Amino acid sequence: MPFRVDYRPDVRVKGEQVKGAEKAPPPYLFLAVAIALLSGLRKGNILASNGLRWGDLDLTPGKETLRLDGARMKGGRDFAAPVNAELAELLRHEWEERRQNLGRIPPKDVPVVPVSDNFQTSWENLLKRAGLTDRGFRFHDTRHTFTAWLAETAPYAVLARLLDHAPTVTVTDRYAKGVEVEVLRKHLNELPRLTDEGTVESVAKAT
Repeated sequence: MPFRVDYRPDVRVKGEQVKGAEKAPPPYLFLAVAIALLSGLRKGNILASNGLRWGDLDLTPGKETLRLDGARMKGGRDFAAPVNAELAELLRHEWEERRQNLGRIPPKDVPVVPVSDNFQTSWENLLKRAGLTDRGFRFHDTRHTFTAWLAETAPYAVLARLLDHAPTVTVTDRYAKGVEVEVLRKHLNELPRLTDEGTVESVAKAT
């Protein structure tokens, strides 16, 4: 199983399966979690109707970038950042799947992750499968996980830039604005992999 999540139902509550845990994850859930863990984007920038769209992405190999205008960002500032290499692979395969299913190139204004009214229920079922129902784990905590992973190797200037923190008047924050794209890309590519090497295509097709 390429994605490192145990999809077996949780059976640790009084020896019975947790209600809802037997339901298979919806196709978009893996992609939403992968984007969150490998980009640090907020939930509203991934799942909302004005979240990440295909037109926000440049998936040219070696130049993978995402751009969101300030109107869609919490801080009101335009945001641009490199895309983690594994996430770029996932997105390219997802784009190709959509192209084949549609018979044409996916429109630029279409959300990368389909908007769903059932996301919270699907998220809660996923937590049940993972045995995390007692942890109070929210989707926003994927951003905290991204931050913790990134902080293992990246300096504050890189963290501030990729998390889109509001700039202050400190020298460090002024430096953060000017961090070179390839420095950001280097640190993003040091994040832990979510899939085994060489299995991205099968994961994308499975979803």
